[in-house]
Amino acid sequence: MPNIKEVRGLGLMIGIELNEPCAPLRNKLLFDHHIFTGASSNKNTLRILPALNLNKQEADIFLTALASLLAS
Repeated sequence: MPNIKEVRGLGLMIGIELNEPCAPLRNKLLFDHHIFTGASSNKNTLRILPALNLNKQEADIFLTALASLLAS
């Protein structure tokens, strides 16, 4: 994806660094898709720290929402 600069993490602790501030993306994920994400001190990094009982269907919902928002 052209908007993603870097993906880093360990296990389920994931940081997605974007080429732009992530606040608008976080708001759309929260209010349009009811998906809560975190922020970091770097305003361009979206933090993902799901519960350890995350299943594939829930991960797919997040990835689908993220891809659709990044494409628009």
